[in-house]
Amino acid sequence: MIVVFLFFLAPLQANYEAYDLILVGTIIATLGPIPMFFGMNMVSFMLFIVIISFSEALYAPMINVFTFNFTKEGREGTFLTLTAAPTYFTMALTGILGGYLLENYYPAKSDSAHTKQPHLIWLTIIGFSALSVICLYFGREYFNLKPEIVEEEQHSEDEIINMKGMRQMMSSQSIGSSQSSKTNN
Repeated sequence: MIVVFLFFLAPLQANYEAYDLILVGTIIATLGPIPMFFGMNMVSFMLFIVIISFSEALYAPMINVFTFNFTKEGREGTFLTLTAAPTYFTMALTGILGGYLLENYYPAKSDSAHTKQPHLIWLTIIGFSALSVICLYFGREYFNLKPEIVEEEQHSEDEIINMKGMRQMMSSQSIGSSQSSKTNN
């Protein structure tokens, strides 16, 4: 389903900033579990899958674009690897939290201490997703690099490199000219 959405979302991804699409996609993903909150049936499950697929098709391709905005040329692979590392930590925490939630709020056999309350599981998922969206929203000024800013920074780095190169060239020429003037005298 994600592939179908990617086909239709490609023009949108070409016209908007990566960070903006990531933010909108995570907002939509946060809303994904809402159908499951109201009841666990096939219609709710299908709505959940459609919403999550759409949101992932919107933001997932933009994560690499966003990440590459921070890298220096030639270091993209290393930087991408380092930015993906927290994902594994998150997966471990998700497994622990998921096990706890299932054991306490959707046990295999209900008893007086543990009754099936799937809405609490989905509410917890919505809450953690909303926390991520809030962090992304408040961090937008820090992370939302505009292309012209990145280009200006790149140009200023290039100018510094060129200035250093010119200084080295001029100093080597002045050393060469002073040596040639000594040999002429």
